[in-house]
Amino acid sequence: MGGLAKGLAIIEAFAIHGVLSVSDAARASGTSRAAARRCLITLTQLGYVDQSGREFRPLPRLRSLGGAMSSRW
Repeated sequence: MGGLAKGLAIIEAFAIHGVLSVSDAARASGTSRAAARRCLITLTQLGYVDQSGREFRPLPRLRSLGGAMSSRW
């Protein structure tokens, strides 16, 4: 469950910063750069985040998660 917590911390950081580097994600999640990089790569592979050079940006699929939850409550 630790991996899930790290990933959620990174997802929350996108709401604040919009664009993250691996270093930004590591700081936001309180993890190592290696762990943050693994989370970002997984989010990229799943279609939630796009990578351009050293920057990661949320895709509509990630943004829609918040809307999907708020519309059910």
